[in-house]
Amino acid sequence: MDSYELLKTIHVLAIAAWFGGGLVQGLVGERARRRSREERRAILEESLWAGGRFYPAAAAVALVTGILMVVDHPTYGFADPWVTIAMTGWLLASLNGGLLVGRAVKAAIADDAAFPRVLVFTRLDSLLLALIVADMVIKPGG
Repeated sequence: MDSYELLKTIHVLAIAAWFGGGLVQGLVGERARRRSREERRAILEESLWAGGRFYPAAAAVALVTGILMVVDHPTYGFADPWVTIAMTGWLLASLNGGLLVGRAVKAAIADDAAFPRVLVFTRLDSLLLALIVADMVIKPGG
């Protein structure tokens, strides 16, 4: 296994963890909707904990390995449209998760009326990550 294959393996695992974790969080969120206020609050607090640790780590590993793969690969470059799209998607998903989801979860812990926003921003995150994966598989302009 050469360095590119190692980086690609780590990159795909990081994306799979980020995307898969987000899908599970979305499913848990849907289940939390039907729970009591106290149970929903406990679920949200656990989600906030994971959101502050797990997702940033997976996103950072995905970013670093993605950059290193582009640097290591003889034909890929940062000017390639699919690389630009992926990096833009990474930034949008990171901002959505770090700012919008996090704030919505904190608001929903304090006020049940804010809970629907958690689900909206969680779904947006999953959509963004799915589009990034599709971009990397299809490689438009590549």
